[in-house]
Amino acid sequence: MKKIEKELKAIYDPAKSFYKKAYIINYYDKYNITNKTELKSYNTIICYLKDSKIHFKYNDINNKKIYSMTTLRHIKEFIKQKYYYLELNYKNIINKEKLTKKDIKKLIDEGR
Repeated sequence: MKKIEKELKAIYDPAKSFYKKAYIINYYDKYNITNKTELKSYNTIICYLKDSKIHFKYNDINNKKIYSMTTLRHIKEFIKQKYYYLELNYKNIINKEKLTKKDIKKLIDEGR
């Protein structure tokens, strides 16, 4: 399996850049077809896209608020680039500083 890592570019986010703090990692099979895409924020794999579904990796199974505001921006950019029609809105987030698993699921479900 081949792996290619590239910096996440700010397309939908108003920032000029994420300053090498977020990366997209694509994994290719022997036919050079992408079979998994990961988002890495601050050297941590946050989520991955496989079989057209987004899967989040969590450090804490107790549903504590686990994402910083910057990592949330990375997640939003990643999701919007993969699902351009999905609109994530800060108003849907309870704390506005961090995002829980339930918040993410709700945002993704609302966008479909």
